[in-house]
Amino acid sequence: MLIYTSQVPSGARWSAFGTAAVIGGSAYFTGGIVGFLFGIPRTVHGSARSERVTQYQGNTNLEQVSDWLTKIIVGVGLVQIGHIVPALSRFAESMKAPLGGLPSSGAFGLGLAILYASLGFLFFYFWSRSLFIRELGDYNTPQQQDSTNESAQPADSSSEPPA
Repeated sequence: MLIYTSQVPSGARWSAFGTAAVIGGSAYFTGGIVGFLFGIPRTVHGSARSERVTQYQGNTNLEQVSDWLTKIIVGVGLVQIGHIVPALSRFAESMKAPLGGLPSSGAFGLGLAILYASLGFLFFYFWSRSLFIRELGDYNTPQQQDSTNESAQPADSSSEPPA
């Protein structure tokens, strides 16, 4: 961004830099949301359960919403694939004036948006596939094991004091 904005006339340099930073941040955030939705792990439910012990499972609404949104994004993307190139051309044209009005401003804005959206997607996708799983495991495991172990242990009559 700094190299590109150094070519912009001095009167519009900081404006072009701020616009480029906002475009990059917005694209990163948008790509990150999509990457997070695509990367949310599924909960594997065990089939063997004790009948005496009541076990509670975590809420899987986030998984269901992620599945729905992922299917919608892929479906709409496939249906609208023919409209992508004209939309990108209009987007690049709308970037020319805010990024300094140079002949390369539209291409720079489009490249900037695609780059940061891809980086955001990849970062949050890999984060949700690796570190988010650990966070969920750390959150669920101690509480579920403690409640399961306490309710699963039968009352031991030998620990009561003799009468």
